[in-house]
Amino acid sequence: MHTAKLSNISWRALHVWRRNGEELLTTWYTNFLPPLLEPVFYV
Repeated sequence: MHTAKLSNISWRALHVWRRNGEELLTTWYTNFLPPLLEPVFYV
């Protein structure tokens, strides 16, 4: 069985992954709260 090694991931890909993670942590409330509250507005 072939498993992917972490060393095969380029530094550029890791940089993009880290940037996206930091962005998610700063905007999680605007991404998740409105879809949860939207049904309340229709009731």
